[in-house]
Amino acid sequence: MREFRRVPRERFAPGSYSASRVFIEAIVDAQGAVREPLLFDRQEGMRGLDLEALDAVCAWRFTPATIAGRPVPVLYVLSLSVGAGSKPAQ
Repeated sequence: MREFRRVPRERFAPGSYSASRVFIEAIVDAQGAVREPLLFDRQEGMRGLDLEALDAVCAWRFTPATIAGRPVPVLYVLSLSVGAGSKPAQ
């Protein structure tokens, strides 16, 4: 099932979210925009934080991939650390 951008959700205290990773697959088009985003490997306890991450990623712009100097769309998989106690990837 595809997820689409949603209105902001109710905010919970930071400690009430489980620490986890969010995986988002999307097409980054030739202009660098995110298209056809899909959340996968969803986990319980996120309380909508995974959807907030999806919404944020939909607003991002990327430098398009190129082949022979021409911009091309690519399939991209993002892995984001979210929730209480999450740490930046090293």
